[in-house]
Amino acid sequence: MSQIHISKNIINNILFFITLALAVNFIMNKQITALLSLFIIAGLIYYYNKNITIALLISIIVTNLLLAINYLEAPQIEKMENNNNKKNNNDKNNTALNNN
Repeated sequence: MSQIHISKNIINNILFFITLALAVNFIMNKQITALLSLFIIAGLIYYYNKNITIALLISIIVTNLLLAINYLEAPQIEKMENNNNKKNNNDKNNTALNNN
């Protein structure tokens, strides 16, 4: 059987690209807590391990798991304010339609 040899440099470049893509995604979606957690987790793991591949891989996995369980979501107060504003706008639209 033939063995595929992938150098560490290629793996590092792929992980850097994935991290960069995630960072841009977090910025575009205004998920600043997810962005900060990605870099803080990677920094802490790199501080103890000194292996950038492991640090990036674990930080990507942990950050996405935290997002999946809604741990890094915005506080509920902001969501409630947004819902109240939408309800108020809908109520105004409905009253305007009923008056006509």
